[in-house]
Amino acid sequence: MVQDVSRLRRFAAIAGAAALGAVLTASCAPILDASPFTLARIQAETPACTAANPGPWVGRVSGQMLLMPGTKVVSLVGCFPTQEQCNAWRRFALIAVSGRIIYNECRPA
Repeated sequence: MVQDVSRLRRFAAIAGAAALGAVLTASCAPILDASPFTLARIQAETPACTAANPGPWVGRVSGQMLLMPGTKVVSLVGCFPTQEQCNAWRRFALIAVSGRIIYNECRPA
């Protein structure tokens, strides 16, 4: 009887730790995942480098998006008025690169 109670307590402690781990892992999950839909959203929100928007800062992100099955090459370029906006976009754009990162930079135009 005492041995059964001890086993039950150990099981409860392990189950509690596993549940806590699952909650913490879920709370750290990104809102967006690397998918073709996410890539389309990032492309739509990337300010193009045109004559109307020359932007003194150019951000570039490229790499591989892991898909099932295979991979897709991702390359994004945007022009921004400030370095801070460029870096914020670059961090956002990296959501699309779930595999190897080839290029990830903001630099003056």
